[in-house]
Amino acid sequence: MPKVIPLFPGSADKPKESQERFTRRKDGLYQLELRYDLPDGTKKKKSFYGKTQSEALEKRKAFERVLDTGQNVAKMNISVAAWVEQWLVTIRKKYDGKPTTRTYNTHKRESNRLVSAVGKKQLRDVVRSDIESILYTRSNMSKKTIRQTYNTLRAIFETARGDRIITYNPCDGITLPVGTEGSHRALTTFERKLITSTWQDHRMGRAAMLMMYAGLRFGEVAALRWDDIDASHIHVHAAVAYESNQPIEKDTKTKAGKRSIPIVAPLLTVLAARPLNGSEYVCTSTKGTQLSKAARECGWESFLYRLSVKNTGCEKHWCKRKDIKWAPVEIRTHDLRHTYCTMLYDAGVDVKRAQELMGHNDLSVTMKIYTHLSEERSAASDKALHSYFDSFADVGKSVGKSRRYYLKKPLK
Repeated sequence: MPKVIPLFPGSADKPKESQERFTRRKDGLYQLELRYDLPDGTKKKKSFYGKTQSEALEKRKAFERVLDTGQNVAKMNISVAAWVEQWLVTIRKKYDGKPTTRTYNTHKRESNRLVSAVGKKQLRDVVRSDIESILYTRSNMSKKTIRQTYNTLRAIFETARGDRIITYNPCDGITLPVGTEGSHRALTTFERKLITSTWQDHRMGRAAMLMMYAGLRFGEVAALRWDDIDASHIHVHAAVAYESNQPIEKDTKTKAGKRSIPIVAPLLTVLAARPLNGSEYVCTSTKGTQLSKAARECGWESFLYRLSVKNTGCEKHWCKRKDIKWAPVEIRTHDLRHTYCTMLYDAGVDVKRAQELMGHNDLSVTMKIYTHLSEERSAASDKALHSYFDSFADVGKSVGKSRRYYLKKPLK
């Protein structure tokens, strides 16, 4: 049996904490126990060890200080990986019953970055520099992407603080990397004409025209029915999200997404007649059904190939035989929507009306695009101005041949 000895033998006049009774183990360590109650009334016992009695006592005092703060001691040693696993279970329940789990999938993807970096650490040992290291690996990404990563990490630790597992959130006070601005671009005049002259050759052509000349998001295009279109307007009231490849109709991305968009001249032919498949949807798969995620992605790649063929002048496999360089067309679907906003700016549409047509919930989003376009136009104007006046850079220089005059010798 382990021998129980007083902390300071023969010191009955010492304070109570100095009269603790220790167990001397066979390995020479001193063992000291503490009994305490959890907030739910559960009784617990914890042992502390040390090479000396003072060391074991100091460990117990440190634990008692933790108890005084109200910290959840039952999970105080939980690892980051274990906590993230529990947190994701809670988040999954939160999104049960939602049309899609897109937000949950984002949280899961971003939390995996945390686990990969510090998953073996105890949650309470994670410090600000650990979070900064993760965020700065994302510094070459867009501001939106960096913010998504930060929001997930902050939520993970904020939930732990709410559960009293940690006393502070290591995400507090962090300055986010600058990141890059949005990489969407407006199509060139040539690209717009290429789509306008090719849309009838491919099933995704109608979708491209709707995004470029009505500013629809691809999810809104996939949910658009023929009944949503009248003689003068396209009425947007729904969008499609995807869960395991299957389309799920839901409300538009924002409340402002529900809007009516005037049908401009380039769309009159596009919307003049329904396709022969008889589908209620304006843009469909090859089978006439609503676009699945795979049908959408494959269809868009196929449409870009068709544009590339027209741009190059022949099929790709013929390029080597004809000694022609393949000229691929690279356009992202959101570039078409950005092009629509650019055309609104060029047409002189005021920013408030542009916000309504684009379906932006926040005016600052539209203002950001308009401001950027204004700066681009100003820079282009300045460049043209300098180019024109460069031809006058010879001001002050002599023109023509110089001529020297001599005085005649005076007459004698």
